[in-house]
Amino acid sequence: MISIQAEIDLLHNELELFDDVMDKYEYIIELGKQLLPLQDKYKTMLFKVQGCQSQIWLHPYVEEGKIYFEAGGDALIAKGLVDILIRIYSGHSAKEILETDTAELKELHLSEIISSGRQNGIASMIKRIYAFAKETSASQTTTASFTEETSASQTATASFAKETSASQTATASFDEELIRKKIISGLEQIYDPEIPVNIYTLGLIYKIDIILFKEKVCCYIEMTLTSPACPVAESLVEQVYNVSYLIEEIDEMNVELVFEPPWSPDKIPYEAKLELGLL
Repeated sequence: MISIQAEIDLLHNELELFDDVMDKYEYIIELGKQLLPLQDKYKTMLFKVQGCQSQIWLHPYVEEGKIYFEAGGDALIAKGLVDILIRIYSGHSAKEILETDTAELKELHLSEIISSGRQNGIASMIKRIYAFAKETSASQTTTASFTEETSASQTATASFAKETSASQTATASFDEELIRKKIISGLEQIYDPEIPVNIYTLGLIYKIDIILFKEKVCCYIEMTLTSPACPVAESLVEQVYNVSYLIEEIDEMNVELVFEPPWSPDKIPYEAKLELGLL
């Protein structure tokens, strides 16, 4: 297996084959299509990467002292980005990963290809990779009673599971209903540019999940648009993200834009339809 730096150089050369940014974007999408499917049992909050624009699950494990990653997601561009990270880091030791400066990834110039939201997502993935490498390194150093494979994999994964368990136990320490009301209040200040109704009343918000994860209050919002061709789609998603900045209890916000099921006027409440003259 080639070194981490050599893999970065190889990916850099592959991307440089394309002169146009959109061609590079399409290439990353193609990588996403090649990503092996992730088993459903790993599509849980324990392995979900917070902070990504779309859903990404990253499952780390250890074999013969080497760390491997497998991932899944629901957006091809996000899957392509995580495929790049898997190519770079998977199959290397914790020591090799931790000794690699993340600044080396700038060589790929991904910031010139993907949006700021995607950049935040890939930063969250890298953070998760290095966190697991750190846990693995610690377990390999301190646990001598198990084999390297069992010790590293079970101890590191258990560490994440333990943190999740602790956070679930502490759920009662935050007021989920109060936070939900604040989120809804913020969403009611965001208006669709084509219909003079706020996006919450308009039925563009499909889901609001609030959990305590690793002692952080994390919010997941699933939203849609009145039309996939909406010209201000990115602006609306950004405004929804900005809601979290006004709510001090929220540590992380993840917004996912979906189009299934498609939005229809049936989702507008009766009172709003009356006001708009739709009845």
